[in-house]
Amino acid sequence: MRSLLLAVLSVVAVPACTSDITGGGGGGGGNPGSDTGGDTCTCPDGTVMDGNVCATACPAPESGAGTIAIATDLPTYNTQLNQTVAVNVTVTGSQGFSGLVALTAAIKDGDTAITEWTSAFDNAMVSVPMNGTATAKLTITIPAIAIPSTDATKMSEALTITGTPQTTGVTTQTAAAMVVAANMLELDMSATTSTCNFPAKADVKVAVGTTINWKNTGTTNPFTIHVDSNTSGITHQGDPAPDGTVTPSSPSGSTSLTEPGDIWPETVSAIGTGSVTWHCHLPNDGTNQTLTIVMPQ
Repeated sequence: MRSLLLAVLSVVAVPACTSDITGGGGGGGGNPGSDTGGDTCTCPDGTVMDGNVCATACPAPESGAGTIAIATDLPTYNTQLNQTVAVNVTVTGSQGFSGLVALTAAIKDGDTAITEWTSAFDNAMVSVPMNGTATAKLTITIPAIAIPSTDATKMSEALTITGTPQTTGVTTQTAAAMVVAANMLELDMSATTSTCNFPAKADVKVAVGTTINWKNTGTTNPFTIHVDSNTSGITHQGDPAPDGTVTPSSPSGSTSLTEPGDIWPETVSAIGTGSVTWHCHLPNDGTNQTLTIVMPQ
């Protein structure tokens, strides 16, 4: 009888103990975002959440195919003739966009396309990660001959970069900038005690009205620019022009380019017959270079 009584008492006591253990919480029902535990998880859009709650707490996916934006690294690119311009282009995706974007460039003077200024992308089809960025470089080549523009001394032309997404439903976007080329042609030269070092692009066409900047980019070895004919619109350094005026000397006060950085500027005033030959002397290496003077196009 004693054993039977103990067994009955044990059965009766169990519900009371169970109620004490599972109670106190008002019925349980945990919060899925409360379990931090020092762990993190990453949502599909890149959002990092505390705890293991990504399955229930991640932001809702972006609706639609997204959008893009195009930007250049500068609003204005200043240059001169016979130079190249580097334009860095950034394509940014948002609202869930990812995919390929085709890039094109157009340069215009008003409504007229400037075909003389050529341009090329290093990558004309960029791949944009979701809500990320992709970059490309556009190189614009400015020729030695000035082209018509609304400004006679600086050619200020409009550059438009167009980005066309390859994803259906995403709108094409553009970015605008200006390319301003001064009507100047720099010819960099240097000399040793026995010879002149001519620029890589020494044989060029130059328009009437263009200023040629003959520049000493070397050491302290002086040299003088020799031009064979005053009837060409370009004169020998230090000689009078056809109208009797004396052409400018170098900033160091000499009729030669004496110091590194010295520039002898000369504006082409007339068109001659055929090409103009020129070289440097003091020293004189006897190697002629040519300039062909033409009227502005």
